[in-house]
Amino acid sequence: MKKELSQFHVVFIVLAYKDVSIDDFFNYSICQVNQAVGLAKLDVKVTVLTRFSLDTIISRDGVEYHFINDGKSTCLKQWQLSKKITNLLFTINPNIIHLHGFRFPRFLNYLLRKNKGKSKVVVEYHSDPIPKKLKWVVARSLKKIDKVIFANFKAAKLWTQTFSLSQSKWAFSIECAPDSKFMKREVARKISRFSGSPIFLWNSRLIPRRDPLTVITGFEYFLKLETHPDSHFYMMIPDCDEALFTKLTQKIAASKLLTNAVSLIKERKPHHEVAVYFNSADYVLSGSLEDGYGYGVADAMSCGVIPIVTNISTFKQITENGSIGSIWEAGNPDSLAQAITIIVGKTFSNIENEALEISKYFESKLSKQVQAKGLIRIYENLFPQSLQRYKATYSQNAKE
Repeated sequence: MKKELSQFHVVFIVLAYKDVSIDDFFNYSICQVNQAVGLAKLDVKVTVLTRFSLDTIISRDGVEYHFINDGKSTCLKQWQLSKKITNLLFTINPNIIHLHGFRFPRFLNYLLRKNKGKSKVVVEYHSDPIPKKLKWVVARSLKKIDKVIFANFKAAKLWTQTFSLSQSKWAFSIECAPDSKFMKREVARKISRFSGSPIFLWNSRLIPRRDPLTVITGFEYFLKLETHPDSHFYMMIPDCDEALFTKLTQKIAASKLLTNAVSLIKERKPHHEVAVYFNSADYVLSGSLEDGYGYGVADAMSCGVIPIVTNISTFKQITENGSIGSIWEAGNPDSLAQAITIIVGKTFSNIENEALEISKYFESKLSKQVQAKGLIRIYENLFPQSLQRYKATYSQNAKE
């Protein structure tokens, strides 16, 4: 870490929130929280400004969180602003404003006009859908943004097709997975009561773009091969499309193989408990047709669970093109069955050591410490002079 980064000040802005308790905020927003904590551990000053149902300030793990009640609903309307956020922001005068998401174009445009170039502005893309009527607002704002952070090159390229975004403004970072901790399998399974040989896990919302019906079909094809008749598939689905859930349960009920080998867990588990369930599994399955960051897979990998995931750009990136675990053709259940058969055949006989290797890989490539260092490199590249000279210039501008 460069010495001049000491007390470098970054402000995160989070505009959408769930109507939950403060404690649950740290469960629901774990990825942004992990980013902030990772930076703080590298001696960067981090303040998080988040809209919330009440006003309070909390210091935790070296980060100061300002919870701000602006009197509006949990999700701003596309045309709404949150002046309580911006008023506080410009009393802080940070070096970097790091906004999470393009979901609120008018707020972004207002923030940039008020900022007048004083702070550098970074926006992190979260696969945000932007209404067609407001695309012109985003296009105008992009000229004043210093960097846009994408999860991968493909996402950046798609944006270039929609907006005239110069490649000089591209930056890349895989957002922090929730970062659970590795446990011994026998200890975890006594708590979770998971059983099977091997045990497979689904850790994702049940929505169409996660393609659960293809996954369950591919898993059934694998069961029909009878190479591992004691296999069991636990599907953790805290949020779901109810119509899709009905189709999934009907599909399971229509198959004796699936009925005996699939368990659905619809209850949302608190983050401090969920690691027990991850550590009870051997393999994590994903059928995503698109996925901004692959949180669910990466979080399971932090516990040493081997990924069997689709060949989309996000998963290619976090698995180093399938050299970690296995990748299969999205939408193709035969491809999934084949991928399961091959990776289980290669790894299950030595699963304890394989799990440790996956956990170590996560720590070295995907952990919050690794991502924090990546963010700092992005921040540093914003300054043509040394950071110290920039800070002196910024301080003078702030006084004026």
